[in-house]
Amino acid sequence: MFDAIVIPHALPAKKVAGYRMPEDTTNLLSWDFVSAHMLPSRHNWLNTIAADGRPHAVPVWGIWYNNRVHFEEA
Repeated sequence: MFDAIVIPHALPAKKVAGYRMPEDTTNLLSWDFVSAHMLPSRHNWLNTIAADGRPHAVPVWGIWYNNRVHFEEA
């Protein structure tokens, strides 16, 4: 049903002027850390950006299953 799981490698985010962003992967979260914290969560936030650049965030129900997030939205 699902393709093989590919565990992503952590990379520093795109640099934004004025933000203190990491220069390397030393302090980035491991996939195991992400998975351990996502597994018990049932309430998540889906964040998107409108075409004009406005942010939009909504709470959604979801589960972490097989190293993937699955969420429901009406």
